Amino acid sequence: MPPPPKFTSKQASIKFEEFLATIRTNEGYAPTNRFEVLLKPPAGVATKNELIELSLRCRDISLPGRNLNTLTDSNIYGPTREIVNGVTYAEDITINFIASSGLEERILFESWQQLTFNDSTWDLGYYNDYVGEIDIYILNRQNERRYGIKLKEAFPKTISPSDLSMEIKDQIMILPVSFAFRCWEPLDKERVPNHATPENPGMGTGTSVSNGSGGKKTYWVNGKEVTKEEYDQTMRYVGQLRAGMPKL
Repeated sequence: MPPPPKFTSKQASIKFEEFLATIRTNEGYAPTNRFEVLLKPPAGVATKNELIELSLRCRDISLPGRNLNTLTDSNIYGPTREIVNGVTYAEDITINFIASSGLEERILFESWQQLTFNDSTWDLGYYNDYVGEIDIYILNRQNERRYGIKLKEAFPKTISPSDLSMEIKDQIMILPVSFAFRCWEPLDKERVPNHATPENPGMGTGTSVSNGSGGKKTYWVNGKEVTKEEYDQTMRYVGQLRAGMPKL
């Protein structure tokens, strides 16, 4: 009979009874039917009251994910490894709205789309003139916001067809709308990232100078303020890593 295995600890770190205890609390799980969606189109597309009603008519939505693009680092001995070379977000998300009798929701999104092109000359609009934002919140059973993300540079890419039929009586019409967006960021103030500077776009690492003559120069690494010595050390380390990476 083989000897028993020797681990650093014989007992499991998490017990099933402890898991059940956390589930039974008010914060034990996130229900899928408690959420809030706030659309923020460009100015002039809708009034505040129209946007509130639109939020109430949101039947379902998918919480978008995020994907890290990788490439294989084979310039090492032994097994290869995956290293990150970019980040992508969900291509589109679809929101299904409960349609009102006059399809005011569809009219709103048609007006939003109208900012992207001129249907007389077919000229295209400026990007910054038709993109907006979408806030998505997850609520607990007390209707308190517990998680939230903001979709940036969003616009209604596709107003999908709505099926009509005389076979089914009193069925509510659903309006599916697919939105394109560039990226998302957390809405929690404790998690909002420090945005990148022009020196290192997209990395949150670089330098900035405060407003006014003789402003103080500030150094950032991954969104955290550091000293000049720490910044220089990080830049030297990044340079060494890049020098050792295979050329693509």
